Amino acid sequence: MEVRISRCSWLLGGAILSGALLLAGCSSGGSGNGGGVSASSSAIAAAQSACGQRPQASGNIYVRTIAPGVLPAVQEIGGKWGWDSTANKCLTSVQYVIATAPQMTGVCTQVAYVADNPGYHMHASSAPRLKHVIAETGPAC
Repeated sequence: MEVRISRCSWLLGGAILSGALLLAGCSSGGSGNGGGVSASSSAIAAAQSACGQRPQASGNIYVRTIAPGVLPAVQEIGGKWGWDSTANKCLTSVQYVIATAPQMTGVCTQVAYVADNPGYHMHASSAPRLKHVIAETGPAC
């Protein structure tokens, strides 16, 4: 099964957009196309396939989103590699979250490794600060 990450944002609480990963199974397309597939298309398809087969890039990560008018929210996602079909690159989950995070006024997206934040209470009504942020982006950071 090939895993492909599409660019999108999650709607949190029906009100805010959060940078996150949505993994969806997709077919690569273009296979079985006889001689109609260009060399570059074949290379991209091979790179995409190899990306999905890489071992974990890291442990799980927390993605904390701060937006105006709502309480900070956090999600835990895996540390897999994902294919960025816009840039045709294989990205770690950290790279992907930062690359696709919303850049709206008042928004800040922070990323931290779960292992570096023991005891973090992600189910609190207002997501507490992460102790060891490894990456962040957004106008409000």
